[in-house]
Amino acid sequence: VIAQPQLLIDAGGFFGAPEKIFVGSEWYIHTNDDFTASVRAERPPSLPPLLVALWHDARGDWGQAHRLAQDVDTPDGCWVHAYLHRREGDLGNARYWYRRAGRPEAATACDDEWADIARALLGHAGSGRSG
Repeated sequence: VIAQPQLLIDAGGFFGAPEKIFVGSEWYIHTNDDFTASVRAERPPSLPPLLVALWHDARGDWGQAHRLAQDVDTPDGCWVHAYLHRREGDLGNARYWYRRAGRPEAATACDDEWADIARALLGHAGSGRSG
C-alpha cells in the first residue's frame, strides 16, 4: 500500500495550473498519468462511474468494473462495456457493445484501449460533457 501525502502540489501544469493535487486521502485527477497513478491507492478517486470502472479493471477487479459499466447506458458506457468483454476474451459480446457504442472494434492492445478510453473520459469529465 502506498501512503498518499496529506498535501502535495506539483506546479508544472498548463499555464501554471497544478498537475496533481492530493488533499488528505483524496486524489484530484487532471491527466491520464494522474489517473494511472491513482491505481496504486487503496480506494478509487472520486470520479464518474466509468472512470471508476476502469480503475477497478486496472486493479484486476473485472467483476466490479463490469457492474459499474453495465449500469451506464450511454455510448461511453457501451464503449467501456465492450472493452471489458474484450479484455475477458468474450469477443462476440464485445462486438455487440462496440456496435451499441457506435465504435469500430478495437484493433490495439487492451492496455492501449484502456488508456484511450481513460483519456476520452477524463476529457469529458473536465468539460462537463458526459456521453
